[in-house]
Amino acid sequence: MSSAKRKLVLKKLNSHNTIWHPESTLVFKSQKERLVIGRYVNDQLIPLDDDALDLCDEWKFNPDESLLETGNEEDEESVEEGDSKVESVDEEDEEEGESKVESSESVEEGESKVESVDEESKEDDVEESDEKVENVDDSVDRELGTNDDVLSLASELSAKLNEGFCMVKDRLDKSDKENKGLRSKLVDTESRLVETEDKLSKLQGEYDVIKKKFDTMKSLFS
Repeated sequence: MSSAKRKLVLKKLNSHNTIWHPESTLVFKSQKERLVIGRYVNDQLIPLDDDALDLCDEWKFNPDESLLETGNEEDEESVEEGDSKVESVDEEDEEEGESKVESSESVEEGESKVESVDEESKEDDVEESDEKVENVDDSVDRELGTNDDVLSLASELSAKLNEGFCMVKDRLDKSDKENKGLRSKLVDTESRLVETEDKLSKLQGEYDVIKKKFDTMKSLFS
């Protein structure tokens, strides 16, 4: 019985515009170039390392050899840079020993400068505080003056409003009195009209009686 072959399922990796093998986490250079450039773990692309090479051997994938060459060159350059850094550090230590003496003198000069600056800044602060107090006094006086003007205008307006209100009230009172007089006259005329109507009705009755008597007498003499 031959052992079953493992199926290779490759999927697109849109975040890096390439494809990868989820089962082994190996990422390829592109869809056309099937060269392993690293591993995709926890949503991060890990560059080609020893674990990736072991997985390439296991799954029979080809790694990108250009990445391996650049990695070796970087290791050699880092070693050379480390040696040069050691030499530069020794030279810097010797120079620092000489500069420390000069820096102590510059520190003393700096302290004296700081003291003079502090004294000047204190004097400037005092002068500025005096100027600020004077400015505040002037602004307070101006605000008080403006408040007095506003109060005077408000009092004048209130006096004018009171005068207008009194005038309107007087006119209303006069009109009320006139209306009351007119109403009383209207009541009197109505009462007189009623009296005249009563008198007229009485006179009409008397006239009718007299007319009947005259008619009867006229009929007797005819």
